[in-house]
Amino acid sequence: MENQYEQLLLGSIDLNETFHYQFMYASQNYGTFYAIYGKISEDKASLSLELVNYKGPINLGFATKNSLEDKNKSKVDGDILKIAIEVQGLSTNKSTTLKLNNVTDISNSDTIFIERFLHPLNKVSSPFSSMVFDSEFYYRSGENIIPNNRNKSVKELIGKFINTPLTTDKKNKLAATGGNCKTSLLNIIK
Repeated sequence: MENQYEQLLLGSIDLNETFHYQFMYASQNYGTFYAIYGKISEDKASLSLELVNYKGPINLGFATKNSLEDKNKSKVDGDILKIAIEVQGLSTNKSTTLKLNNVTDISNSDTIFIERFLHPLNKVSSPFSSMVFDSEFYYRSGENIIPNNRNKSVKELIGKFINTPLTTDKKNKLAATGGNCKTSLLNIIK
């Protein structure tokens, strides 16, 4: 039997649907399952995003109210539009807007590749935020608290994602709501 993640799994987004929000991404962090939906503007210059928390103890939201308005969060790589999405636990920002670099970004692409970047609960390097332990960025055993390998600059990680071309091998392994729940691949319906 073939491994389910070796198959190319695709979602889809309809460019002509500018009224309804369409499913784009789902994941689980801090034990909370959540999804992100997107609505394309009529002029195709922006993408409005909404985050919905479905079940779990910690609400997630976008890292900042306007985190995606920075044009460095999207880039065309061949026929794929790459989008970086920043989320954070305990955030109350449930909506944001991604301004595309130019209108042709989404119109000339065949696929949208989303990668999620998780911010720590606390902007200061601390395993606690309001007495909530940041289990996504730290391990603990009793009084021993150890940072895990996620303690890297989100800005640097996004820059690497946006500016590193996708190789043919990587393109062939992309999956909608990927095996690591960090990526999503959407076929664009024109």
